[in-house]
Amino acid sequence: MKKIITITFLALIANPLFSQNSYFEFSNLQTNLWGNANDQMTGRAYIKNITNDTMHVKVKRTTVSVVPGSSNSFCWDVCYTSITSESVHSVTMIPDSAYPNFYADFLPNGNVGISSIRYCFFDEDVATDSICLIAYFNASATGIETNILPEGNYISDAFPNPSNGISQLIYSVKKDAGSSKLEMHNILGSLVKVIDLKEKNGTVKLPLEEVGSGIYFCSLVVDNKTISTKKLVVSK
Repeated sequence: MKKIITITFLALIANPLFSQNSYFEFSNLQTNLWGNANDQMTGRAYIKNITNDTMHVKVKRTTVSVVPGSSNSFCWDVCYTSITSESVHSVTMIPDSAYPNFYADFLPNGNVGISSIRYCFFDEDVATDSICLIAYFNASATGIETNILPEGNYISDAFPNPSNGISQLIYSVKKDAGSSKLEMHNILGSLVKVIDLKEKNGTVKLPLEEVGSGIYFCSLVVDNKTISTKKLVVSK
């Protein structure tokens, strides 16, 4: 088991959108972390095989948004260097078994800011049997706890991207904001979808079954003003 040193993290804030699907489920999530910009932060999760089949599980790391100058790596059976994005080795998981030794390491290297990294776990024999989580690393100059998501209006890049089924975006809006929504337009500017955002922060799902292949633009609209727009590629 990997030894964790100099780790500080927030209390568990598990997002139900990432907690369970038909193949795996997560538990003991420690994926919203904060710490001093000069110290390493380490997140972790337990992954459970909830099928009736034995799976050979690998993990793939994808950058959502990271602070320039930082570095990150992960451990899955063995610990990899920062240049490895997909585990070379798989972990054999029998039905109803849980594997506790996934670690997400992040080193700010003195750089302040919030970084987010996605980790997807999948059966190497059937890659579509998968589940993903996003770990947030909030590096501050003092190491004093701050909000993981920005206090202002914010929207992440869409993930997965490209997508052919469901894509997701993480968002937050100011506490004193009025109405907020997510608008999706096609490349011609036509409105395709509108999703009202009921909470001040969270994850919004974009079902894409009825959307054709092409390039789309997802905009966070707060109090009838477009705050930020992200590109989404739908590939079918």
